[in-house]
Amino acid sequence: NMEQDPIQKNTFSSNNQLSPEPYTPFLSQEQRSYLNRHRHVFDYPLTDDQLNLLHTQGYVVLKKVISPDLCTSVIRESFQFAKSSLGLDQSNPSTFSVIPRHGLPPIWHLPSLLSLRQSPLLYSIFSQILKTPHLVPSIDRVCLKPPHPTPLNPPN
Repeated sequence: NMEQDPIQKNTFSSNNQLSPEPYTPFLSQEQRSYLNRHRHVFDYPLTDDQLNLLHTQGYVVLKKVISPDLCTSVIRESFQFAKSSLGLDQSNPSTFSVIPRHGLPPIWHLPSLLSLRQSPLLYSIFSQILKTPHLVPSIDRVCLKPPHPTPLNPPN
C-alpha cells in the first residue's frame, strides 16, 4: 500500500484533461510534512532565498554540497580513463583532438561517479526541488572540454 505523494496529485479540468498545478519550488506544509518522513530529504535544507532565486532565475548556486576530495577524485579518474582509453594527456594539448567534438567520451561507471550519484546531500537537494523522496539517479557520463579551443582539423 503506497502512500500518496502529495506532489504527484494532479487535477482534472472540466473536459477531463490532466492539468497539473503550476510548479513552484516552495514546499507547502503538506509537502514538507510528507518529505520530512523520509531520511536525508532535509540534510541540506534549502533556504527561502535559494528557492526564490531558483523560482525567479531558474538556477541556484549551492556551496559545499560535494566535497573537494570527491571533486578531485572525479577529475582524476576521468582523466585516467581518458588517458587509458583515448590516449588523452591533459598536460599535452596536442592530444586534445581525441576528445569527441561534443565533449562526451565514453566515461560512465567510475567509482567516484557512483559516489557522486549516491550523495545524501544531492539527494536532499533534488528531493526538495522535485518534491519527492522517490528519486532514481541517471547514469550520465562525464563531459570533457579542452581548456582552450582546438581546431577540428588541425593543420598538417
